[in-house]
Amino acid sequence: MANLNIADWLDGLESALEPEAKSRGLLDHGAATSQVREFLVENLLKTILPPAVHIGKGKVIDSLGNFSRQFDIIVYDARFPLMNVEGGCLYFVEGVLATIDVKSTIDGNGLRTALENSRSVLTLGITDENSTEAAAPAPLPGR
Repeated sequence: MANLNIADWLDGLESALEPEAKSRGLLDHGAATSQVREFLVENLLKTILPPAVHIGKGKVIDSLGNFSRQFDIIVYDARFPLMNVEGGCLYFVEGVLATIDVKSTIDGNGLRTALENSRSVLTLGITDENSTEAAAPAPLPGR
């Protein structure tokens, strides 16, 4: 097998995604940069994730009705249900594999916000398969 050049692979993926981004109007002058970046990250993930893993956007919810902040990208196990509600989707915490905030640039305040968003998922309880009650989340480091 020839050496794999990751930069060339990413360049090829970008070239392949450009026509789709154009057809969706994402590369027009009026489109927001964040929409383009979210589109590119989502499509990159689709090329490397297994078929049972899906990508969406919205909030994460636990069995007690607590929910996270909004995320640009939620990677989830498609075997778990999701709830389509006005304004987006809700994904059960037990099926969420990753959450991603896509940022074009980041400063101290943006980093704090991104970390608070991540913490909002970490504080959700996960239902134990042998119980109907949500288990308390693991303590956060430094608390």
